[in-house]
Formats: sequence, C-alpha cells, structure tokens
Amino acid sequence: MNIKRGILLFTFILALQMAYKTAPVLAQHEKDNQDIKEVIENLLAAFSRWDLDSEMGYVSAQYSDTGADGKAVDYDKFKSMAKTLIDNARKKYIDYSISDLQIIKLDFNDQQNQATAEIEFQWKAFNLDLLKDESGKHVRTISLAKEADSWKIIRYKQDRP
Repeated sequence: MNIKRGILLFTFILALQMAYKTAPVLAQHEKDNQDIKEVIENLLAAFSRWDLDSEMGYVSAQYSDTGADGKAVDYDKFKSMAKTLIDNARKKYIDYSISDLQIIKLDFNDQQNQATAEIEFQWKAFNLDLLKDESGKHVRTISLAKEADSWKIIRYKQDRP
C-alpha cells in the first residue's frame, strides 16, 4: 500500500512540475496568437486600401522565399511583386474589401522564435472591366518571425486563389 501511495505521490508531483513549466509557454502563445492575428489583419487591411508602405511595415527585412518560377524572392523582390499586384488590382477593382479572416492552423517553432499560420479570408470588390461585383475565398500560408517585440512576415504563400 505504501508503494502505491509513493508512486501516486511521485506521479502527482511530476505532473505539477510539468504544468508549472508549460503554463508560461501556453500564456505566451496566447499573446502571440493575438499579436499574429493582428499583424495579419493589418497586412490585409493595408492591401485592401492599396497602401504598399503600410503593408511592407509588416514584412521582415529578412524576407526570403521562392517564387512560382523557382527563383529567390527577397524583401525588395517581394515589395516589387506587391506593388505590381496593387497597381493591377487598383486598375481593375474598386471597393475592395476583405472579411471573415480565419486562422485555420497556427504552429509555433519556439527554438527559432517563428510561427506558421494557415489563413482563409473572403474578398469582395467591384470589377471595373466586367461592371459587376466579384467575390471569393483565399487561402494563404504565412510564416512569421519574432523580431524584437513584434512579429514580421518572412514568407507568404498563395495556397489557393
């Protein structure tokens, strides 16, 4: 009977120690979840206003990705691509809006101070060429790194149009 109590007590103490060590990590992830969602919301809001400078404020100077053509995409190339996208969209659409942002999946890499978010959102705009409203859903994967006290985008992938 004493051995069972000892094992039970040991298990209880071990569980308490594990909970004590993981509680601060969970609390930090809750704050990071909110911060990351805010970064993504602000990025999409800047895009819907065609505000390249604000949009790029959420992108890391360390941005590094591979484009659809297999070529490297750094911060300057990403900015150039974003400018082209905004310029083309500005010519084609008015009243562009984004809504119903959902973070489908959010994974943290605590060792590298990074996170990857799979997001989904709705868009709506008036197409000037077709003279009608258009809308759709986009799915994106966004990788972020914590720089100083803020999250910055280091990769941005278009999963589905």
